[in-house]
Amino acid sequence: MPAKGAGTIPQHRNSSSVGRVLVIGGGICGLSVAWRLAQAGIAVGVVDAGEAGRGATWAAGGMLAAALEAEPGEEAMVGLARWSQDLWPDWAARLAAASGAGVGYRGEGTVHLAVGRDELTALHHRLRYLRRLALPVEWCDAGALREREPAHSREVLGAIASP
Repeated sequence: MPAKGAGTIPQHRNSSSVGRVLVIGGGICGLSVAWRLAQAGIAVGVVDAGEAGRGATWAAGGMLAAALEAEPGEEAMVGLARWSQDLWPDWAARLAAASGAGVGYRGEGTVHLAVGRDELTALHHRLRYLRRLALPVEWCDAGALREREPAHSREVLGAIASP
């Protein structure tokens, strides 16, 4: 995990002394990097094959579910993903303050639903895996899920919930 303060970019008075940076990709990652570099006084440009924010960023819909997205074979990334997710509320607030526009960040968490017996079995297997990684997850049976999210279909048999 990065050291404390690792998110701080040093300020430079003369951008020519540090050069120029070209960021390839105008999604959330590329634009975020470009913004922070520009804040540091570095000359930066961004190129994208399409419209900015309409590639992977658009497809992911801004979902931040580090605990639920952990996959076998990717255990080494879990700490980084959770650290990154923890940084998001402050990042969203700073971006809104700088731009005058909110990013629509909501922090109520995520649920992974099971519809049908096969999905329910698979979800219980996944829950055991996530718990072995000591991730913040909880099981919601159908009743508990409907209390939490009343609009869910009656066909939903259970879910894993994560903050």
